Amino acid sequence: MKLATHAVFTAGTLALILRAVGVEPWRALWEAWAVSILANVVIDFLGHRGRRRSPLTHTPLRSLAWGALSSAPAVYLAHSYLPLLAGALAGPLHLALDVVTEHGIYICNPKCRRFALAHVRYNDPLANALAVLLGIGSMYLALAR
Repeated sequence: MKLATHAVFTAGTLALILRAVGVEPWRALWEAWAVSILANVVIDFLGHRGRRRSPLTHTPLRSLAWGALSSAPAVYLAHSYLPLLAGALAGPLHLALDVVTEHGIYICNPKCRRFALAHVRYNDPLANALAVLLGIGSMYLALAR
C-alpha cells in the first residue's frame, strides 16, 4: 500500500486502541498520528531496497521493534510511555496492509521467505481507498466514544 494509506490506517487503529485504554480523545488522535507517521516512514525508508521490500523491517518481530524505536520522539513530547506501546503496534499494523500486496512480507524461520495473503498491487486504488476508509472510520469511532 502507499505510505499515506499506511499512515491513515495505522493512525485510525492506534487512536481507537488508545481510546480503549482511557486516553482522552484529542490526545489519542494526536499521539496516534505522531506515532503512525514516525513508524511508517521509518519502516518504509529502511525497509525498501529499490522497489523491493527487505527483511530488515518487513518481518513481524522486526517491524514491532522498528515501530517502537521510531516512536521515541513521541514518547518525549507526550511525557508518557503509551506512544512506545503504540509504536510497537504500528509496525505490525504496517505489515497487516503489506501482507495483502503482491510482494507480501517476510517470515523468517530461520530462512527468510516472502509471504502474501493476496496479490493486490501496492497502488491499487480500491484497496488503498478501503484501507483509508477503515482508518478514517476508526478515527471517527475514537473521537465519538
